[in-house]
Formats: sequence, structure tokens, C-alpha cells
Amino acid sequence: MQPDSHHHGADAHEHRVRCVRLPLDSWPVYGETILQMERELFPEPLAQTEAELQDTLSDPRALFIGALEGERLAGFIAGETIKYYVEPGDPEYDEVLAREETLYIETLDVEKTRQGRGVGTALLKALLDEAAKRGYRHVVGHWREGASMRLAEKYGGKVLMVEPRYNGTSETYSYVVIDV
Repeated sequence: MQPDSHHHGADAHEHRVRCVRLPLDSWPVYGETILQMERELFPEPLAQTEAELQDTLSDPRALFIGALEGERLAGFIAGETIKYYVEPGDPEYDEVLAREETLYIETLDVEKTRQGRGVGTALLKALLDEAAKRGYRHVVGHWREGASMRLAEKYGGKVLMVEPRYNGTSETYSYVVIDV
């Protein structure tokens, strides 16, 4: 289950996590934790369903990376080629970014008790590293105001569009591109 295992930590004083690619056969081990995190962190219209998450896990082109502390899942990040999400006419559509070499981050979840400890940083760094190895040139996603947005900016994220009341929620998200 650990073909690509890397240690990442945001700062020397923070604990380190092991970031690994999660294959579909990891669902029986981590599935309930993944669903619980997704439901706790995102309002109903934004939370990914079990079927959507398993679909991403099963897609060999997708990246689904977990942050493990020992064997405990502290967070995860998932992304898939943008062409499955954006079509001409969508507000996020861009000729350059709507190509195979752009990865769309579907979700980035960090267990609430692990937030602020470098887990999100480790996950994003692992995803960006793997995306570069696979030939992606850009990573895009919708980032929530606050710590999430600061993380995207730390890695050079540029805001393409601000979306208040994103997908019918009361929250503001920014559509951001990070060059890999």
C-alpha cells in the first residue's frame, strides 16, 4: 500500500507524517475515516460521497494521497485531471488550464485535531511533487478563505476567481492555480 512513501513536515518543530498514495484496496482500512473527515469539514453540497471518493481511488490517473501518523490517517488529498470537471461555458473554464496537463484538487482534508500541525502542507507538497513527476504543469482547485487559502499561496497559488457563497454555501472560496 506504500509505493510512494515520503516524510514531510512543515517545520522542524512539527511532527512528521508519512504521505502515501492510497490505492482502492485501502478503502476497507481508511474508508470510514475518510468519509468522517469529509463530512466534518465540508457542508453538504461540497462533501464528496463515498462513490465519488472510491471512483477517484480507483482511477489510475488520479492522485489520492494519505498522511499517516503511524497507521492512523491524519488527512488526505485527492485530485484528478481537470478535463473531467470543467467544460467550455463554465466560469472556471480557461483554454490553457482545461487540458490534460492540469490536475484539479477535489478535496484536501485534515482531521480537526491535526490542523495547524503541518499535515495539510505535507499533503499539498506530496501532491505537487507527484503531479510534477506525472507531467502535470498546473494544479487548480477551490480554496476556502483562511488557512486553506494561505496554504495555496505558500506554494505560489494565484487567484483566478473569487466565488462568494460557493455552490450555495455561505462560504467564500477562491479558484486558484499553482504552477508545478
